[in-house]
Amino acid sequence: MELQNIFAACIFLWLISLSAYSGELEMRNEIENNVKKLFINDDFEELDTIADQYRNPHERTDSGLWKLTIFYSGFDAITTSNLKDEDYWDMLKGKVDKWIKLYPDSPTANIAKGIILTGYAWKIRGRSWARDVPEDAWKPFKENLIIAKEHMLKTKKIAARDPHWYVVAAYILNGLSEDKESFMKLVNEGLEKTPNYYQLYFAAIAYLVPKWHGNKAEIEKFANQSVDRTKSSEGMGMYARIYWYASQTQYDERLFLDSDVLWKKMKQGIYDVLSAYPDSWNVQNFAFFSCLANDRKMTRMLIDKISGPVNMRAWQKPENYEYCRSIAYPDNASPTMQVEQGQRNDENEPQVRVH
Repeated sequence: MELQNIFAACIFLWLISLSAYSGELEMRNEIENNVKKLFINDDFEELDTIADQYRNPHERTDSGLWKLTIFYSGFDAITTSNLKDEDYWDMLKGKVDKWIKLYPDSPTANIAKGIILTGYAWKIRGRSWARDVPEDAWKPFKENLIIAKEHMLKTKKIAARDPHWYVVAAYILNGLSEDKESFMKLVNEGLEKTPNYYQLYFAAIAYLVPKWHGNKAEIEKFANQSVDRTKSSEGMGMYARIYWYASQTQYDERLFLDSDVLWKKMKQGIYDVLSAYPDSWNVQNFAFFSCLANDRKMTRMLIDKISGPVNMRAWQKPENYEYCRSIAYPDNASPTMQVEQGQRNDENEPQVRVH
C-alpha cells in the first residue's frame, strides 16, 4: 500500500508541476495524466479502449502528433522517474503483468511492459553520458535490455499491429547497439505498415544522430527518403519534423551549423505542416527555427501568427525569444506578448521525446 501511495504521490507532483499551457501541451498533459491515473487504478480495460481509439490515424493532437504517441509517453514518464527503489519497479512490473494476465491479447499491455522493462534497464545504467556510467552497470543494463527485447519479439504477433511496438523495439535495439542493417530493417518494416506514424521516424533519428550510431549525412539521406515515403499526404512536412526532432536529440541551436539540413527544404516543410496543423505550438517552434536560419522575413511572419501567450519551451529560454524578436522587428515594432516559462529536458539516452 505504501508503494501505491508513493506512485500516487509521483503523479500528483507531475500534475502540480505542470504550467498552465493552452492548446497542444494542455492536450498532451491531459492524455498522459489520464494514462497514469488509469494505470495506478488498474483500469486496464479503459486503457485498452483508449489505445484502440488512438490507433486511428485521424486521432491527432492540434500539432498533428498521433494521440497514440502521447498515450505511450504516459508510460515513458513513469519509467523515467528518478526513483531507484527496487520495490517501485517491482510494483510497475507486477501491475503490467496483471494487465497481461487479464488481457493476454492486448497489444497495449505488451507494449507497456516493453516500455517498463526498457525503463528498468536505463534505471540501472543511469541517465549520464556513457563515459560516466559505472563499469559494473553495463552488464546488467545490457542483460535487462535483452529481456525487454525478448519480450517484444515474443509478443510481436499480438502487439505489432500497433505501430508503437516498432518504436519501443527500435529504442531497445538502439540501446543494444544493434547493427545498422538490422535496425533499419525493423524501422522500414514498421513504416511499410504505418508510413505516417511520426514517432517511428524519430526513433530512427535517435539511432542515426552522431552521438549514437550515425552521422549527419545519414540523417539527411533518411529525411529525404522519408519525404518520398510520405509526400502524398505530408508534402515536405516530414523533412521539417525530422529536423525538428534532430535538433532536440543532437543539434539544439546549432542545427543549421552542424547538420546537413537545407533551409529551403525545411522552409517548404514548415509551410506544409502549418497548412494542415496551424497550431501555436508548431508556429512558435518553427519561428525559432526560422530565426536560427537567419530568415528574418519568415521569422516575422511566424511571430505575427502566434496566438495566445509565448511558450518558452518552444524558444528554450527567454534570451532566444528576445533575440529572435529583435531579428524579426529591428524597429521594435513587435506586439506585446505574455510569456510562459518552461524548458526542455536534455537526457543522454536514446530519446523518446515527442515534439
